[in-house]
This record gives sequence, structure tokens and C-alpha cells, in this order.
Amino acid sequence: MGLVLLIVVIVGVWIAHSKFGLGWGKIGAGVAAGFFLLTRWAFSQDHERSQKINARSKRLSQLTNEELKNYANDYTNSPEERSSATRMLNALRENGTGPF
Repeated sequence: MGLVLLIVVIVGVWIAHSKFGLGWGKIGAGVAAGFFLLTRWAFSQDHERSQKINARSKRLSQLTNEELKNYANDYTNSPEERSSATRMLNALRENGTGPF
């Protein structure tokens, strides 16, 4: 994937320089700005996902063992929430504090 992206950038730079007559400084600034914006977007996506996971864990940790078991088996919940509840149940079983 990274190699394909690199090839696309190189071809785009070549076309911008040869066909449109853009200078190397402007092309370099554009590539750097694109890299910066892509990196910033990726980190913001990761932060939002972490916040959602933390909120889900906090919400599930407040449930009793029986509620957690029902939550894990309720197919109206999203697959991520059910798998989080299942992992939490397994952790409780390993600790000896969960339903057996």
C-alpha cells in the first residue's frame, strides 16, 4: 500500500512539474502539506475511536454480572459492544468474580 502511494505521489509530482510548470518548491510544499493533513486526520480518527472505546468500557463496567451476560447475548447491540461485553465477562471469570 505504501509503495503504491509513493508511486502515485511521484507520478503526480512529475505531471505537475512537466505539464503545468510548477516549481519544485511549490510541489514540495504541497506534498508536505498533504502529508501533514493526512497525518493529522489519522491521529484525530484514532483519538475519536479511543474515546468511544473508553466510554463503552466505562458503561459496561457499571453493569452487574447478569446484566453483562444479557448484554453480551443481546443481538440488538453492535458486534463491537457484544465482543467488549464478552471480553469483560471472560476477564471476570478468570478473576473468579464473574458468573460461571
